[in-house]
Amino acid sequence: MIFLALGVYVAKGHRRALVGAGLGLAGGMLALGLGIALFRSIYLNAIPAEVLPHDAAAAFYDTLVRFLRLGLRTVLVLGLVVALAGFLTGRSITAVRARAGLSKGIGWLRGGAEKAGFRTGPVGAWVYTYKRVLLDRCDRDSCPGAGLLGPPDREGDHRHNPRGVWLCW
Repeated sequence: MIFLALGVYVAKGHRRALVGAGLGLAGGMLALGLGIALFRSIYLNAIPAEVLPHDAAAAFYDTLVRFLRLGLRTVLVLGLVVALAGFLTGRSITAVRARAGLSKGIGWLRGGAEKAGFRTGPVGAWVYTYKRVLLDRCDRDSCPGAGLLGPPDREGDHRHNPRGVWLCW
């Protein structure tokens, strides 16, 4: 994971590298999952029934790799989410249209919820009051990992960058 992050950091096209790293990570987890499934059948066919019954061998193997499978699925989803985030922050017409569609969909849901009488109470009022602060992107000087995935809008202006993803931790 560290090498993937370093690869994205040193790449010339950060966003493209992020999409590639996410898809590569997801593809690797998919290949490992297929390998585990293939090895299960090889293992079960190799164990003689006199040594260990087939059902017991299957239960043993499934118990042994249960958490490995869960970890593989988790990292697979993480890779896909990273790739999708890298793609959706891009300047392609598909990414722009997807963001616009998502914004319209959220607006439609919000309007439907308001018509149905759904109220957010004091939390909604607070979020509305401070939405600029909540949505504002990090400044390179104030956030140690900010600005890894995109250049500033203008020379020296790192506050608003619609083309890049600001990464803060």
